[in-house]
Amino acid sequence: MNIVLSSLEPNDITIIREWKPYPAEFSELDYALREGGWLDEFYPYPNTHLFTAKWENEIIGFSLLSIQGVETEFRIALKPDKIGKGFGKTVALATITEFYKLHEEDSLYLIVRLSNTVAQSLYKSIGFIPDQEVTKDIQGIPVQFLKMKYTKGYICG
Repeated sequence: MNIVLSSLEPNDITIIREWKPYPAEFSELDYALREGGWLDEFYPYPNTHLFTAKWENEIIGFSLLSIQGVETEFRIALKPDKIGKGFGKTVALATITEFYKLHEEDSLYLIVRLSNTVAQSLYKSIGFIPDQEVTKDIQGIPVQFLKMKYTKGYICG
């Protein structure tokens, strides 16, 4: 799977917002793609790198690396029709590679909903380890997350 990461451009946001909604089992994640979601939250944020993931000239996902003090937060979103086809792992590994091109430190983390065991398994398979449970407000609703930390040097293919 030849995925190409490139810097996210403003017109990419329009394309992403036109994606169909996520299937029912992932519907709680749909806000990330919409107005007021991740792109609005992180696009203007200093020290943030946003990437589109393209496959066969189609944007099939996006990822971000946001430097927050001594840690860098990692997030990834896929086009709804690309979930479960191996794209998540490929985009995640490509983004981790970009992280190490940009930064020397080894502190990379993400949060994943406690209910999203599929994503937790994916992240564990590429080297993220569970760190702690946290609660965050998502659109005014408290949501339980698992914070996971990346172990430097563990990139599997």
